[in-house]
Amino acid sequence: MKLLLMVAALALSLSTGLALAADQLQDQDQLQDQDQLQDQDQMQDRDQLQDQDQMQDRDQLQDRDQMHDQVYGKQLMTQQELNQYHAKMRAATTEQERQQIRNKNQHMMQVRAKEQGVILPGVPPMKGKVKGAAGGKGAGGGKGTSGGTGAGGGTGGGGSK
Repeated sequence: MKLLLMVAALALSLSTGLALAADQLQDQDQLQDQDQLQDQDQMQDRDQLQDQDQMQDRDQLQDRDQMHDQVYGKQLMTQQELNQYHAKMRAATTEQERQQIRNKNQHMMQVRAKEQGVILPGVPPMKGKVKGAAGGKGAGGGKGTSGGTGAGGGTGGGGSK
């Protein structure tokens, strides 16, 4: 009878141990599942942030390209002047500073156009994302008679006939 009790106690002990082991395995599985879900969430968050960064980069490039296209009187400016203008615009920290740079450039280009006998569009491009009427080439935007760009003041061969 003692032997039977010992065997029963041992069997009970083993079954309790197996049940505990099964519970521990189940707990480990649940923890692994939670870790996998957290990893997936983190990957989705990272992907979303990357997508947002890419969209922001694309928007900044479009804004920069648009800014390059909308410089008032750019057809009368040298590449160095245009580069300096863009550097000043990027360095400006407020919209007011950028507007002052635009106003100064507009005045300088109007004076230069008058000196060269060129007519510039009446309305300079305004700040922000302007689409439509102001986006085209103004007077003097094509090749001049000397083969250069602008109002004929280029350094082309000119040539005689």
